[in-house]
Amino acid sequence: MAKKKEPVTVGDLSIAYCRKHKQYKRKLAKCRAEIEALKAELEKKKAAYNAVKSVFWGEEIIHPIGRILEAEMPGRHAEFLGPFGLMARYAIHFYKDGAPENEQCLGDNCRSITFTPGELDDGEICIEGDEDSGLWKQGSIGELNGMNYEHTPVSPETPITDILKHVK
Repeated sequence: MAKKKEPVTVGDLSIAYCRKHKQYKRKLAKCRAEIEALKAELEKKKAAYNAVKSVFWGEEIIHPIGRILEAEMPGRHAEFLGPFGLMARYAIHFYKDGAPENEQCLGDNCRSITFTPGELDDGEICIEGDEDSGLWKQGSIGELNGMNYEHTPVSPETPITDILKHVK
């Protein structure tokens, strides 16, 4: 004759439940610990990301050009203006040394050149021309932002001193 099975008790079920529940809590705790470790790592990565210093084309390209041109123009000093407007125009004014401040922009006291960014991922800059195309009517946003002027890319092979011929 077959042996009679013991009936399943509530205690039997409770013990099985408690074992599974402990495993569940251990797995959750492990996942929470991993999440916290990842959060800490993410905070470090965010701090490193935020610490990356941006590179500004005005400081890296325009200012050095201006300083080299300034050295080619004895008796003048450079002032950097920009970027400004929709075209991010960046002007360099070369003022005559000793010109009174209220007369710096009069006559030959000021010579200048204006640059705009080209394809900056490639380090391209453009020189703004001085011929008004009239494309944008006077007083319009386009006209006020220098969009009536041709912006000619400067070849990477151009010696900086050759840019001097564009200073007006």
